[in-house]
Amino acid sequence: MAMGVQHPMDTSHHVESPTSYALSFVLKHSDEMVKLERKKNLLQARLMAKRLVSEEQFLHSALDPPLQRVLGGKRLLLWKELLIKYGYDDLAVYDFMAKGVPLVGQHDVPSCYPIQHRVATLTGDDLDRSAIWRRKAILGKLRGEPNLEHVAHLEEACREEVDAGFLEGPFLSEVAVSERLGRTDWSLIHRFVLVQGAEMKLRPIDDCMESQMNAAYTSTSYLKLQDVDYVTGLALQVAEASSAGKQRHGSGTWMGKCLDLSKAYKQLGILPAHRHYGVIFFHDAAGNPKFYISNSLMFGATAAVYAFNRVSRSIWFLMNKMLVIPCGVFYDDFPLLSPCETASNADESASELLDLLGWRHARTGPKGLPFASSFNVLGAKLDLSRVQEGVVTLGNKEGRIARLVERMGLAKTNGKMSVHEAQVLHGLMRYSVGFFAGRHLHQVCAELLQMGGSNDAEQVASLVDYAVSILSISKPREISIGREKRPLVIFTDGAWDNGVGGLGVVVVDTATDERLVLSGSVPQKLINYWKVKVGEQLICQIELFAVLWARWRFRDLIRDRRTIFWIDNESARFSLIKGVSPSLTMQCLVREFYLMDVEHPAFSWFERVPSSSNVADAPSRRDPEAACSLLGISNWEEIAVPEELTQALFAKRLVM
Repeated sequence: MAMGVQHPMDTSHHVESPTSYALSFVLKHSDEMVKLERKKNLLQARLMAKRLVSEEQFLHSALDPPLQRVLGGKRLLLWKELLIKYGYDDLAVYDFMAKGVPLVGQHDVPSCYPIQHRVATLTGDDLDRSAIWRRKAILGKLRGEPNLEHVAHLEEACREEVDAGFLEGPFLSEVAVSERLGRTDWSLIHRFVLVQGAEMKLRPIDDCMESQMNAAYTSTSYLKLQDVDYVTGLALQVAEASSAGKQRHGSGTWMGKCLDLSKAYKQLGILPAHRHYGVIFFHDAAGNPKFYISNSLMFGATAAVYAFNRVSRSIWFLMNKMLVIPCGVFYDDFPLLSPCETASNADESASELLDLLGWRHARTGPKGLPFASSFNVLGAKLDLSRVQEGVVTLGNKEGRIARLVERMGLAKTNGKMSVHEAQVLHGLMRYSVGFFAGRHLHQVCAELLQMGGSNDAEQVASLVDYAVSILSISKPREISIGREKRPLVIFTDGAWDNGVGGLGVVVVDTATDERLVLSGSVPQKLINYWKVKVGEQLICQIELFAVLWARWRFRDLIRDRRTIFWIDNESARFSLIKGVSPSLTMQCLVREFYLMDVEHPAFSWFERVPSSSNVADAPSRRDPEAACSLLGISNWEEIAVPEELTQALFAKRLVM
């Protein structure tokens, strides 16, 4: 049965049906037909907009004044009619725009996302009853000396948001806020500055966790976000079509860009009845609190994340179904792909649709770049210049690694790593981790999160040095659709009997039907080293070492192949899946495993097999003939562990 299993990369659907529709349309029709389809659909939308003018005006006039200020220019009825016309699957999203987003309680359960409930621990009434005392606690909290640069940024950001109608204020006292809201049970949210991204961008964040507002929200779904893997999967479909001659028209050259909504969350309003949960404040340069009442969604509210993603998904849907632009969506970013002949038309059409609907978006600057053969997308760089050869290249965007190294160096110099700093570094690095981008940074990301909050200078220095060494050898990943898709099936097993660490490995190449059985043992000096570090119970280390050895021994065969490792030890399997282990000796093994992904990248998957079904079990107990008989082969190979592999494990003496 294992030999008949396909790799999950080839059994899961990377690209959703609206994107598949757009891609199929573009591949099938001429450039003129594609442009005509967009022109026709946009003309129909403009006619609909004219027909709905009076109804739109009436709708806006009936909105609460705070919603009017946020939604000015939005053609809500046009948006709704377009979603109905093209068959959108989440029409309940209209209420988020027309009525405002509830900040507490529970939203409806959308059919477009898998169900996943995370139940609130508080209610809105709980927040109201405790509001005054929570305000006293938040205002009285010691926050240290203000960063004047951050204060100036908050002043400017709030001023811009007030001018745009996203905020009301400033109010200089709690009494003034109470008078404006007509109630005293309003919640207070601290606004602070987050230094975001490798570009060190200053972003205002509203701490809805400290205010306990997020604790009063029940989420009902699991957000399936279209990350770098989704965009790369789409690019690979393009590469397959272009290289195989399935694109009927044009040169076969493709380009891409990332369209970005401007102040995306701020373009959605708060349910008027919930505005009293959204009063933000910060201390000015003199240390005095300034209060603002939010009209639009706050960057930091859990409810905002779920509501906004449903709204942005509707825009993605129209881009694909109405404008036939193959694209993805990740929060407020829309990676667009197009044949070079229709790229400028796709750009213009996307902007025209957003203008019609009243959505602000970037047109110039770093976030408003035109289509190009190589473009930045979601923190990575996607190169489409060789799609006609069936090749897509994915790597870090320019300067990202240098900035990561710089930030890590600061943590090492300071001798500590806060939880926030670890999260920032993890966020910067995780975009380079995925089944397509490669996994060599996967366990570095995991270790960074684990390190968050450490004040141990030696621990921080050890991790930083290791992370920098891995970043320094990182390279773009070249992915070819022409490479073998039939997987390598690798069973591994370890045995711990009478002081001997037995190893068993069985490899079946489903592409060639080559079958190998290998049997041997862990070098005694490694066993002795583990005993000193761990004690006598070494089965987990041995099981994990068996996987590592198989990865090393067959590194050339595994390179760029889909590989399924079948493992019967859950500690070993989950250490590889998560990228971390509480055991230092196992963490060394995990590091060495992922290090091989730099020079010998592979698409590895780790699956569970019961011991009774593990064909590598007998070879680990020095009975390789049993596996040979099962596989129909006559010879087996002795496992030889090279000194270089053993020494590498000794060299990786972690400090944790």
